[in-house]
Amino acid sequence: MTAIYKRELKSYFITPMGFVFLTIFLFILGTTFVFNNIYSNIADMQAFYSAITPLYLIIFTVILTMRIMTEDKKNRTEVLLLTSPVSAAGIALGKFLAAFTVYAIGVFSTLIFAGFIYLYTTIPFITVVSGILGLLLYGALFISVGLFISSLTDSQVVAAIATFCALFFLYLAESFIQFIPNTLITNILYWLSLSQKYTQMSQGIFSLSHLVYFISLTALFIFLTIRVVEKKRWE
Repeated sequence: MTAIYKRELKSYFITPMGFVFLTIFLFILGTTFVFNNIYSNIADMQAFYSAITPLYLIIFTVILTMRIMTEDKKNRTEVLLLTSPVSAAGIALGKFLAAFTVYAIGVFSTLIFAGFIYLYTTIPFITVVSGILGLLLYGALFISVGLFISSLTDSQVVAAIATFCALFFLYLAESFIQFIPNTLITNILYWLSLSQKYTQMSQGIFSLSHLVYFISLTALFIFLTIRVVEKKRWE
């Protein structure tokens, strides 16, 4: 797994992908900070994290994961990867952790904005911690979904579109409840919905159910990716 992780992490910065991702990430979050905090004269990081909508994170994830599994097919290295002594779990986890590391670099860069505010006033430390933790949990889930979808296709374009649609559905799942009379399905959609969870977490409101939601779904999609890799090996 370590070898896969190092190879994938290196590939993000050998190619422009990692730099493009971080540039877009910092540009969007920097613009959000300028308009939401500086121009509005609000010295509150909670307001900043609340302004980062899941739609931003979906776009970031699509950029980061659309090539994560399809690149091997494009470079004709998939056979070498699948026949290597690395386990299917090692391949999936190595790729996931590499993408998550790049994402985490972007998330921790928001400490720059917190430091800027801290020059002029004190800010609650828990606000920054909860905001960063929330972004990391969302990123882990979104990347695991993108990883799984990327493993199902040979096309980066298809992977990007399918990942965007899947994550957008999770974000809007609660909106479909009013159209479905079945109680079981509505309960499932309510549990899957991201919108309310994001609002609460950006305000520093954490619960055990939130952690269970993100950890369980992230683990599920990584597991599904492992199964896809194992299937490809048998083929």
